[in-house]
Amino acid sequence: SPDGTRVALSDASRLSIHIHAWDRHDTRETWSVEEHSANAGGDESSGPYRITDVRFLPNARQISIVRSDGRVGIQDVVSGKVECETQLEKGVEFLAFSPTGDYYVVKRDKIVQVWETRTCLPLHRGVVVRERENLGCASISHDGTRLALATMVEGLWHTAEDGVLRIWDITNPESPCASVVISGRRISVMAFSPNAHLLAAGYDDGTVRIWDAVGFPCGESLVPELDCVRHVAFSSKGRMLFFRTY
Repeated sequence: SPDGTRVALSDASRLSIHIHAWDRHDTRETWSVEEHSANAGGDESSGPYRITDVRFLPNARQISIVRSDGRVGIQDVVSGKVECETQLEKGVEFLAFSPTGDYYVVKRDKIVQVWETRTCLPLHRGVVVRERENLGCASISHDGTRLALATMVEGLWHTAEDGVLRIWDITNPESPCASVVISGRRISVMAFSPNAHLLAAGYDDGTVRIWDAVGFPCGESLVPELDCVRHVAFSSKGRMLFFRTY
């Protein structure tokens, strides 16, 4: 949790999912829930769903949960009460939560939108992923005002390994405020700094680069690793960057 007082995790068996929360100071489990994981209709042969994202909200008392069956919701970690939940329509794909869990990004066909978690409503009409581009990953700023998309380009003058990074101010989704072609590499994961002035991008070749909000690189790439970068995150004050490779 943001204040460092609680820890939450999920685990799954073939037919059930457990979500646990602990108080860090005395290691007592404050809340646990088990739920059936068979798909809607109880058809266990069609396979279980799974928890794809669990994230604390800023108040440290609630977590946002994304399930692979399309449900997105908020639960209280003390009582286990479901505060709100929505079922994404068929064909709508969940992409990413904001660092605070207040917003999330979804994709329908070639349209990408930012939704507010509490109201389950879109904040804007969406940005369009261009033809011949396949969406790789997305990131939303803490306050929900900035959206970054990384795509892979097919054909024309680009090779299959070329990537494109675009950053939008979602109050003006007609055109991005930054657009950068990244030759020979693909972005695997991204994260905004708390003030949304910087964007950290991890690449499939193990390098990490920091960009400013208008698409200019800040300094050199960080020391390359051997594996793809799977996770990047800024510290709460934006002074440190954490990343993990596989």
